[in-house]
Amino acid sequence: MKYQLVMQFPEAIYGDLDYIAELEEKFDDSLVDAEVDGHDIGNGEVNIFIHTNHPMETFEATKNILEEEGLDFNAIKIAYREFANEQYIPIWPSDLTDFTIT
Repeated sequence: MKYQLVMQFPEAIYGDLDYIAELEEKFDDSLVDAEVDGHDIGNGEVNIFIHTNHPMETFEATKNILEEEGLDFNAIKIAYREFANEQYIPIWPSDLTDFTIT
C-alpha cells in the first residue's frame, strides 16, 4: 500500500474502545484494496489508520459507513499521506487546511 489515510475523532465523543474496534471491523469488512492498521488514542483524539492505494476512494467508502452509523461527520477530520512523506493532505472537512497527529 502506498498511502496512509487517517480518520481523527474527538476522544470525548468516540473514545469507547469497544466502539472503535467495531468501527474498525466494519471498515475492514467493507473496504476494497485497503486495510485498517489500527488506532491510537491520546491528547483528546482518536485516530484510525488505514493503508490504501486509493485514498479518495477509501475516503468515500469510509464516509458512507460513518453516515450509516449515524455519526456526526462534521466532528471528524480526515487526511492522507504517502508513506514516503510526513505531510498530510487534508480531505475533510473541505475547508481543513492543516492536519496533524499529536
